[in-house]
Amino acid sequence: MAKINAGRVIAGGLLAGVVLNIQSWIVGMVLMPYWRELAKTGLLNTPGPAAIWSNIADFMAGLLIAWLYAAIRPRFGPGPRTAIIAGLAGWALAWGYAAIGQLVWMPCVWQKGAVTMAAGGLIGSLAAAWLAGWVYVEPSGGGRRRKHY
Repeated sequence: MAKINAGRVIAGGLLAGVVLNIQSWIVGMVLMPYWRELAKTGLLNTPGPAAIWSNIADFMAGLLIAWLYAAIRPRFGPGPRTAIIAGLAGWALAWGYAAIGQLVWMPCVWQKGAVTMAAGGLIGSLAAAWLAGWVYVEPSGGGRRRKHY
């Protein structure tokens, strides 16, 4: 069984984190008017430290997706198919799970936000996984470099 190339996982995870931060910013711009209305009613805190933690969480999700790609690559092979599987798993763990919780606990208040965030997270997760997979190469024992995809 091949070892995971930790350096490439970190590089791919950081790149994936940048993609997820961009995706979060776009979703935030789409939902900004809705969030302002919720903040006026007191149902949502104003941004501040939450934005910093959101950026950190996006980088952590990027690292998770890159690690998932590296972990399942020996079984599924290199390429976009494996990246899609890793992206869907990362999305389910990060955004899908959160969206279900938001819909269950605040169905009348947060439906638009939960669906928009889950859809944006799906697009971002798939793009992040594709880039993380593109960056990742497994270490080779003979000094030869293996191909990305």
